[in-house]
Amino acid sequence: MARTVESEYDPPIVNFGEMGPIRCSRCKANMQFVDAGRRFQYLMCKVTTDAPIEYFQHLGHTGQRVNKYERAELVLGT
Repeated sequence: MARTVESEYDPPIVNFGEMGPIRCSRCKANMQFVDAGRRFQYLMCKVTTDAPIEYFQHLGHTGQRVNKYERAELVLGT
């Protein structure tokens, strides 16, 4: 990563613990939640996989995770 200058903030770091970040094993892309949060669809290769039980969370009426604001990786940059 490039070094930050005085007027910039350091990039946020999210610790996923032992599980690590959720990524596609084929394309390594980010995902979107589908099937009421039970599955992920990866944005580049369109593969759909089950969400790990540790990461599952129901979706609200807006299609967003109920615990969205408790997960930094879901709200950073928005």
